[in-house]
Amino acid sequence: MFTICNVGCGRHARGYHGPSQRKYQQSHPGTVLAACCDSDEERARAYRDEFGFARSYKRIEEMLEQENPDAVCMVLPPGNIVAAAPEVMRRNIPVLVEKPPALTEHELEQLLACQACHGAGVQVAFNRRYAPLMAEARRILEEQLRPEDALQINYEMIRNNRLDPDFSTTAIHAIDGALFLARSPYRRAEFHYHELASLGQGVAGLSLTGEFCCGTRFRCNFQPTAGATFERVVVHGMDFTLSVHLPMWGGFDSPGCLQYWQDDKLIREISGAELCPSGADFEQAGFYAETEAFLDNVRAGQPLEPSLYECRQPVILMEAFRNREKYWSSRQESVRAETLPTT
Repeated sequence: MFTICNVGCGRHARGYHGPSQRKYQQSHPGTVLAACCDSDEERARAYRDEFGFARSYKRIEEMLEQENPDAVCMVLPPGNIVAAAPEVMRRNIPVLVEKPPALTEHELEQLLACQACHGAGVQVAFNRRYAPLMAEARRILEEQLRPEDALQINYEMIRNNRLDPDFSTTAIHAIDGALFLARSPYRRAEFHYHELASLGQGVAGLSLTGEFCCGTRFRCNFQPTAGATFERVVVHGMDFTLSVHLPMWGGFDSPGCLQYWQDDKLIREISGAELCPSGADFEQAGFYAETEAFLDNVRAGQPLEPSLYECRQPVILMEAFRNREKYWSSRQESVRAETLPTT
């Protein structure tokens, strides 16, 4: 038997991770949804009953001691992962953690040190990487365009009435999404803010521009208070353009589409419905595919992706956004890495 536990039973878990875990259990014989836990016992019991877990707990330590699972999914709010994940990692149990895995580079280094000490596998839940349209875009790029031949990547993350004092923990999805399609680390980034103080503390638009190490230029545009909700990404190369409209949160772009042009001719057009016939949000947005990849790789003893280390640059740029920094360079990252103690 292959046993799974879940930590965190709130709204996000119920909407996307629970349905993914249930589908995985139903389609993979020998999988057992052993237990779930939440600091709110009533929430844990409701999650248990809705998705078919055998038991529920209030304390993560008790659950891990009693169940000794083969894998853990951790769906906690930003800032809570760094305290909770080591409870799993110290037991060398593979864990899927929600993004961001840490709010600061320092917190991420703490998790990396814990991982180095105990050897636990960690996958970060950047679900955009596993969204069917995004995965297909990456496949086309691998076949048709070398990283150094990509000229420009534009990523638009547009939201309506998002007055979060810290939008950076959502923006990290686009930062990682652009990195995923670039297939190259960030080299430098410039931050251009449009403060919207009249709407609340910390509310701001951001244009993030710069260059990847392969030479590709990028622009990530974040507008949290626009008139619609959508995410769109375009990759340009010489005589090459690929465009993806992601189906996010039931927005008007759903079920999404991908278009690929060469020499001013449309080569291929794919509807998100072709890649995800069910139309379920948790599948369209990549939650099921990332859960399946995590659990399948744990069972097969394969590396987990994206890893904590792969998330270093997205976390650094997220923190820079929150701190209203104006410029970042990979040289700064290299200097910091040279001063870190070895483990």
